[in-house]
Amino acid sequence: MKKKLILLLALMLVATTSLTSCFGLIIGLIFTHVDEDGSLMIGGFDTGLNESDVQNWLGMTEKMLVFSLLEDGTYSVGIGTATDYDSIEIPETHEDKPVTCIKSFRHGDFSGIVIPTSITRIDEGAFSDAAGLTDVYYEGTEEQWARIAIGENNEYLHSATIHFNYSA
Repeated sequence: MKKKLILLLALMLVATTSLTSCFGLIIGLIFTHVDEDGSLMIGGFDTGLNESDVQNWLGMTEKMLVFSLLEDGTYSVGIGTATDYDSIEIPETHEDKPVTCIKSFRHGDFSGIVIPTSITRIDEGAFSDAAGLTDVYYEGTEEQWARIAIGENNEYLHSATIHFNYSA
C-alpha cells in the first residue's frame, strides 16, 4: 500500500509540474497495485512494467527525484518517491543543464539534504511538511546561501542546521 501511495503521489507531482507528465497522472489513476517484485498491476493483471521503468519514463533519478524543465532552460527538482531515504542529494545538473530551483520536498522522512550551489530559488512551501529535516548540507558559502531566493512557508528548512562548504 505504501509503494502504491508513493507512486501515486509522485505521479500527481509530475503531472502538476510538467505538461508532458499529464500521462503520468493517467497512469497513476489506472495502476491499482504494485506487486512485491515491483510489477505494476491493473486490477489483477500484470502490465509487464515495473515501478522503476515507469519512474525512469517519468524522468525520475535513481533516488526518485522529479525534474522539470523550466522556461529558462534549467531544471527544477522535487522529491518524487524519494520518501524512504534518510538523506537526499540534489545534483548540480540534470541532462547537462543546471538544476536551479527546488520545487517540493514536502513529503518523506528524510533528515538531511545536500544542496548544490547551482540552486538559486527554493519555492514557497517547498519544505512545508518536511518535519524530519534537521541538516542541510550546502556546497557553497554562507554568503552564497544568503543569495538564494527562499519562498515563504519553509519553516523546517529555516530551523535546520545549515552546514556550509559541504563536500561529499
